[in-house]
Amino acid sequence: MSNSLVRLPLVFFWEFTDRLSASDDNFASIEAAVEEGCTVYGNLLKTIGLILPVNGGEAMTIVVGILAGTTLPILPVQILWVNMVGSVALSATLAFEPL
Repeated sequence: MSNSLVRLPLVFFWEFTDRLSASDDNFASIEAAVEEGCTVYGNLLKTIGLILPVNGGEAMTIVVGILAGTTLPILPVQILWVNMVGSVALSATLAFEPL
């Protein structure tokens, strides 16, 4: 497991264990929660890594259209459609993928 996947969950580790120790003193549940946090963080990185290039491509297409002085090559409704159907559908599969 890379260091970047572990860093974020461990930042909040002490605050989390203080709250968890009030209800459960079992170390196995704390370990499972930290592993789940690593999974969530990894899935967020993958989802953001998918969405940024798609939105960047849309933005560059509009900027090139504006600089060329033509009508907008992508309508706002088309951008919403690509974001809602394409990006959300693909990123939903990444969001729930186990590491």
